[in-house]
Amino acid sequence: MGNKIDVEGGNNRVVSEKKAKQWCSSKGGIPYFETSAKEDYNVDAAFQCIAKNALKNENEEEMCVTPTEQTASDALTHLFLAGTSRRRST
Repeated sequence: MGNKIDVEGGNNRVVSEKKAKQWCSSKGGIPYFETSAKEDYNVDAAFQCIAKNALKNENEEEMCVTPTEQTASDALTHLFLAGTSRRRST
């Protein structure tokens, strides 16, 4: 995930977009995102993708699917609470 793409118009990169995409591809097709929290660009989409991938192996009834109208922080809170609840019941 490339963050702070709003800084200097994204021209102050440490890693080029091409190199980052190649690395993601070489690691089995990891999704690539460029984000800007300041401009609220792609943050929710990146979080939702990461959360869905993390939960892929969960049982159907335990899976948390975040409605698109929720914010990333709402979804993170829900995932945290679901994880806390599971730990208490085991």
